Amino acid sequence: MSLIKRALREVLTDEEMQKLVRSYDMIGDVLLVKLHPDLRKRKSEIGHALKKAFPHARVIAAVPLFGRTHDTFRTRDLDIIFGEERTETIHKESGCVFKVDIRNAFFSPRLAYERMRVARKVREGETVVNMFAGVGCFSIIIAKVQPNVRKIYSIDINPVAYHYMCENIRLNNVEDRVVPILGDARDVLKDIGEISRVLMPLPDKAHEFLADVVKLPDVNAIHYYDVAFSSVGRGAPDGVSDRVQDAVKCASGLMEAAGKVGGEERADRRKKGGYELFREPYKRAMSIIRAEDMSVSVCVEEMRVVRSVGPRKYHVVIDFRLKREGMIEGEGDEGDFA
Repeated sequence: MSLIKRALREVLTDEEMQKLVRSYDMIGDVLLVKLHPDLRKRKSEIGHALKKAFPHARVIAAVPLFGRTHDTFRTRDLDIIFGEERTETIHKESGCVFKVDIRNAFFSPRLAYERMRVARKVREGETVVNMFAGVGCFSIIIAKVQPNVRKIYSIDINPVAYHYMCENIRLNNVEDRVVPILGDARDVLKDIGEISRVLMPLPDKAHEFLADVVKLPDVNAIHYYDVAFSSVGRGAPDGVSDRVQDAVKCASGLMEAAGKVGGEERADRRKKGGYELFREPYKRAMSIIRAEDMSVSVCVEEMRVVRSVGPRKYHVVIDFRLKREGMIEGEGDEGDFA
């Protein structure tokens, strides 16, 4: 039984227990839970019971079960159901500290692994652009992991997120490497100059900006995020090369997980589901890249599931390496380009 259910089994009826969401996020000293609409009338009792199970939480906040992050500024609706009437907190991750307002700026502790994964790929001397930086977590962790990065331009359109980004850059002492920018990433890209690597951590919208990234003549690495839907049982996607299928096997983690769960038949189903999961994001990204520049060579460096965001719905990332005519040796990837 999950910690949430154990905390509430003496408070809610059996019928109400069936509507509980087991997952939660601990962001600094704020406990964030999802609340079914039918349980809103019990929110005060739920808040007090959760405080007993999470004694270090000074604030307990609830987001609607069927709510979503608002598009442009990535804000969300939430209620304080116990504790101090605030949504600002300080969260620690990977040796960094991040001040964040969880209502008015996007932050998810579930991206901790992904932030570190990307940071470890950044090379010495690169110029990096984080197009949708939020409060600056990706940018700051990159600066800490790769202190010899040339510069990281950290962009967000949300003024509140920008405010916290500036403060977080100062708190983590990376002012010499991270440049905060308030604005639309599409407009800002044109004025930066030479760019080596681009992060696009906005799964619902990244495809709308991909053509602008491909236009940049010096970009050789793109971390492209998208939304994928699982449909197990259709086999490998048509039109995707064996090399890309191998990348899916190695990078998505689904094959390894399947082997551990057990059963050849089950592993085969997961294998087919893994192929299918990346099919549409890959095809969409490649069609945009080819429409913008037919001459560029493209290599899939890695594909992986970032997190589950709904029934058979996932945020995924594809790490592309680009190589153009005239790039010096080492600027592209040494792998197989298409």
